[in-house]
Amino acid sequence: MKKIRLLSFLSLTLATLTAVGCNPAGNSSSSSSSSPASSSQDSSVVSTPDSSSSPSSSSSPSSSSSSSSSSNQEAKVTIAEETEPQDLNIYFRSDKAQTDCDWVWAWNSSKSYLFQSSRGGQRVTFDKLGDAFEFTPIYIDFDHDYTVSTSWSYDPATNTQLSIKSDLSNMFTGIIFRSQSGSPQTSDLTINPALMKKDENGRYNIFIDENSGSVVYDIDDFSTNLIKSITYGGETTSNGNVYHLNVVGKSLDTIIVYGKDISLRPYTFDAVGNKVYGESIDITEACHQSKGTLTSRNISLSKPLDLQQKYEMFAPDANDGGKIKSCGEVNFKKFYSSSAFDADYYTEEKLGATVEGDRTTFKVWSPSASEITLNLYSDDSSALGAPEVVKMTRSEKGVFTAVEDKNLAGRYYTFDVTNYGVTTKGVSDPYARSSDANGKHSMVVDFTSKDYVQHASATGWAPAVKPSNTTIMEMHTKDMTWDESWNGEKANRGKYLGLSESNTALEDGAKTGFDYVKDLHSQGLTHVQLMPVYDFASVDETKLDTAPESYNWGYDPQQYNVP
Repeated sequence: MKKIRLLSFLSLTLATLTAVGCNPAGNSSSSSSSSPASSSQDSSVVSTPDSSSSPSSSSSPSSSSSSSSSSNQEAKVTIAEETEPQDLNIYFRSDKAQTDCDWVWAWNSSKSYLFQSSRGGQRVTFDKLGDAFEFTPIYIDFDHDYTVSTSWSYDPATNTQLSIKSDLSNMFTGIIFRSQSGSPQTSDLTINPALMKKDENGRYNIFIDENSGSVVYDIDDFSTNLIKSITYGGETTSNGNVYHLNVVGKSLDTIIVYGKDISLRPYTFDAVGNKVYGESIDITEACHQSKGTLTSRNISLSKPLDLQQKYEMFAPDANDGGKIKSCGEVNFKKFYSSSAFDADYYTEEKLGATVEGDRTTFKVWSPSASEITLNLYSDDSSALGAPEVVKMTRSEKGVFTAVEDKNLAGRYYTFDVTNYGVTTKGVSDPYARSSDANGKHSMVVDFTSKDYVQHASATGWAPAVKPSNTTIMEMHTKDMTWDESWNGEKANRGKYLGLSESNTALEDGAKTGFDYVKDLHSQGLTHVQLMPVYDFASVDETKLDTAPESYNWGYDPQQYNVP
């Protein structure tokens, strides 16, 4: 094993895991220089793992030094400092400056967690890959409890903290490396637990390369190719081609010009998450460049790539005897903001559920989806029953449509969406205007009904003010009327109706709530900016009056158009 640098590392990796209790936040600093301060729970006792128990092999990582803590010493902490591989090990690599990203946000379909992974960051290398490939590790011991926060915005004074035990059956499926503040942060990194397998030491390993977007579960599958990134673009290049790949890396001419066998392979997934490849797209592109100097290259494509498939580039691996290996996924993000994407997929169709007389039309835009079905439920959120399933029709622009010859106002609905062979069930409508609690089921609203027409007019608004003459107040809907000193209708406290309630004041006569805002207007206030008022993902709407996590600034939308 090789040893490189070790800066302290807290392997507090969560894994979405099973919540086993709640505790108030506290702060406790360890006396060991390798254990930074962490939230503590006095009743938890965690043993530091024996750092000498990890066998050396080409697939075992090496770090700069051994743990400074005693191998079997017990301490009252909630975050175990594990500096050697455990039951589950995640190795993250990035060429970007992620030195401040010592916090991790991870999630699965039911929960999201924030926790600190390191301070300063440990880096490890592997004999099989060489010193050029350094990884940030996260080590998870299935026998330990870990303390995590349930909010993206870290505040130990207000965040709800949970004590969790990692469990492979409840594994997280997404992970972001970030700073404590959330900026900088990496992109969303997807993990498929179904593909995880034990190594020769009985451990599960995940290798993530943010440069290429690849996630593999065996070190033998990790590519050391010279190509770092492949980006699909849709802007006209110097040779007149619109659709192209921008390939970035080192000595690319040894692959593109002097090498052979570079290709794109479209793929989808089967039922258990294995890739199912389609017919390869060969790339034959010549360029004149001195050997070993090319670092970036645009490769023209004769036709656009299919958004309903993923793509992976394969090329000879110069570090592995020319063996054909994956260079990583094709990244589509640049294409989504291109003029070609707008021309191919932009639509002015009205999306969501629209009621016109005795007809209800459902439209959802999803160019990458191969199939979407509509699930229609009853209008009783407490007894939805089994859904009526309706297959939707896809247009060239990627809009899926279903039409029902009846007024379905008040009915609940979801979608089952198939992307790349994987079907996600029970997806709420991103264009919905209403939903049940926590946004699990969208609801049809008839805005032509007399119940809504009275609220649809824009008459009576104050005339526009020059931007240079504006004075803006930022307001949080709940904060404005939540304090006990607000003496309006109790049922309206912290709610939208509270914002418009007049005749509220403190005992000394000072105006509060809506009347306070009107007083500010008389003194020059021209605008009120409401902080996000859409559906918050992290708030349990069934416990608004009891759960401490019911308060949020709202920068984690569940549904953008649902208040």
